[in-house]
Amino acid sequence: MVVSDTTVLIALGRIGKLKLLEKLWGTVAVPEAVYQEAVNDLPGGREVAEAIEAGWLLVKRVENQDTVRLLQATGLKGRGECECIVLAREIGAKAILTDDKKARKTALACGIEKAGTLGLLVQAAREGILTKQEALAAVKSLVETNFRVSEGVIQKAIDLIQNI
Repeated sequence: MVVSDTTVLIALGRIGKLKLLEKLWGTVAVPEAVYQEAVNDLPGGREVAEAIEAGWLLVKRVENQDTVRLLQATGLKGRGECECIVLAREIGAKAILTDDKKARKTALACGIEKAGTLGLLVQAAREGILTKQEALAAVKSLVETNFRVSEGVIQKAIDLIQNI
């Protein structure tokens, strides 16, 4: 199981690719803070609600709120990202899914693997879940939604997909 934050859910929901998470991992957990952010009138929120209804996206309560507050105090701003890291530790998740640089760095420091939206598209193409063309089209769609990531990172994802 993996734990996802809001950025990945909304990015994939906006381009109609949220179900990739189910195809890649079967079940995905989200902490309550992420659930609240994701379904609160954000683009892609309807898709998140449907995934929860379908049962493959699970909302989980984070038990150790002291650690969540500690992470927030050390500079990781978003409550959702903090809850993701703590929840991943609590349930023994394989990784957290986030596009937030600080959250990715903090997760690695805590011994938790990380993956982002573009990495998921590359992985889906490698595993044959998406064709190269579908993966490249998904990257293009992300860029068109004002997905915030550097040109270099986007180009690296495109290169990885093209070289599959």
